[in-house]
Amino acid sequence: MSEDSKKAASAILTENEEALFQIMKIVIATVAAGDAVKGKQLDEQLTYLKNAFYSNGKKKAAIMAESIRIAAFASSRDAARLASLRGSPKGTA
Repeated sequence: MSEDSKKAASAILTENEEALFQIMKIVIATVAAGDAVKGKQLDEQLTYLKNAFYSNGKKKAAIMAESIRIAAFASSRDAARLASLRGSPKGTA
């Protein structure tokens, strides 16, 4: 396999990677429902990371780790917001 072929193959998202990005989009949309500004920021970060993911296969692991960090931040904010809406203490929802 030529170097160009390897590079092209490594730049394509697998089904699992694409599914993870779709799940993250849902999490970000949920955050945006409660905080439109933060939701827009997270969405922009995710778009940037996805583009980087496509264009630089060598750094896939680092990019995916950063995107998971963003999703975790988004979901923790949303969990805290939902907990406050339910009247339960933060972190127990």
